[in-house]
Amino acid sequence: MISAIVVVNNRSKYLPDCIESLRQAHTDIAITLYNVGDNSAVGNICLGLKKAEHIDHLMMGDRWPTLYNSFCHGIDFVQSQAPDVILLTADDYVYQPGWGADVESFLIGNDAVSHCSCEVEPLFPWNAPFEIIEHGGVRGLSRATLPGANWAFTADACRDIMRPAIKVYEDDPQMDHIVNKHIISNLKLKLCALHLAEHVGAYDSEVGNRAFQVDAKPLPKKWQI
Repeated sequence: MISAIVVVNNRSKYLPDCIESLRQAHTDIAITLYNVGDNSAVGNICLGLKKAEHIDHLMMGDRWPTLYNSFCHGIDFVQSQAPDVILLTADDYVYQPGWGADVESFLIGNDAVSHCSCEVEPLFPWNAPFEIIEHGGVRGLSRATLPGANWAFTADACRDIMRPAIKVYEDDPQMDHIVNKHIISNLKLKLCALHLAEHVGAYDSEVGNRAFQVDAKPLPKKWQI
């Protein structure tokens, strides 16, 4: 079973498609929507999704300084669901049918990998590809870093690796890079990108991130999965 934590801030235009696509996991899934913004219209949309039973749980919280603060609180909330896999996702991803079954196949029993992303980003100066790994019939691209807005990991990895590391650096806007580097350099584990979702809001960052407009380059064909 997958527990998905979707963090929504002060926009909602991508949220319905994100939630609808998450439901096409082809495995058991519980969706927790965490609204950390102060926009009443977005809040009403979140309440409507809960009322219509499109989501399983709704958390309404104070606005946190970083996305990673929200993820920490979300992780703590879903522990009682006893998931096999936890997905942390921003609200602007659209997932392919069967994404959840593929994530479970790739992660469960894969002791060489700490976590994965459902998005294969273009090439940036900081996310060099290393190798293509296959586990459970699913191919993943091992990289130097993964986007912090989309991580998935097993419950064991959450307890032993991800939750402790995220908690230490949750207030740092570069948390994703720090944790990814720690996992590769110190723990000697791999992080992989899976081609299971599209980041539809990549060019519409709420926090002014212009990396996709400025730094992104096409991923060389040899690394495409």
